[in-house]
Amino acid sequence: FGPYNNGSIAKPDERITQLGVKEITRSHAVFQKVFWKNSKVLHLYRNPLDYSVSLYNYKHKKRPDLPDRLTSPSEVLELKFDNYVAMYKSYVEATRSGRYRILRLAYEELVRSPEFYLDAILRWMGLEPSKYIIERAVESSSIKRTKEQEAEGSVVNPTALGLKGSFISSGVVGQWRSHYSDSDYRYWEEKFESKGINLNSFILE
Repeated sequence: FGPYNNGSIAKPDERITQLGVKEITRSHAVFQKVFWKNSKVLHLYRNPLDYSVSLYNYKHKKRPDLPDRLTSPSEVLELKFDNYVAMYKSYVEATRSGRYRILRLAYEELVRSPEFYLDAILRWMGLEPSKYIIERAVESSSIKRTKEQEAEGSVVNPTALGLKGSFISSGVVGQWRSHYSDSDYRYWEEKFESKGINLNSFILE
């Protein structure tokens, strides 16, 4: 969720090196042309309005003791606007260049048909997953199952310090409508358009 890092990329430590990993980068970063030029890159992106709701819930609503806590998804999107634009456009431009092996997938498509897209992703990676494994993976990582595991004492993200309640929110597509008015939408539509991004090109509900 940023801020993204354009600085030096961390080298794998001994434990990761034992797995045969030659380089390691972080997620939520702009496209790394040098480090990913010979790699397959999966770009999973979410419409920016729902992204702001998700980030608001995770970073602010569920952290009541945060000193610089924001009070709405709109405030979050204002803060993260340049970050989102830079990340999103870097993958679009890298894909259009035809120089990299990138699979771009909307989060909204993945959550609507998780088994289909997980199978497609693994096959794109050169694997041949069984239907049983796909079904098990989807069931085990569902929002319902994750919350059940949390209730049993599991911790989804140990680095989520100060988080009150579940790591997961609803994940629903179109939840932004509960936070943004029609005039808010027009404001963001124009703001994204000024950066060459058509808000209506995303799956919004």
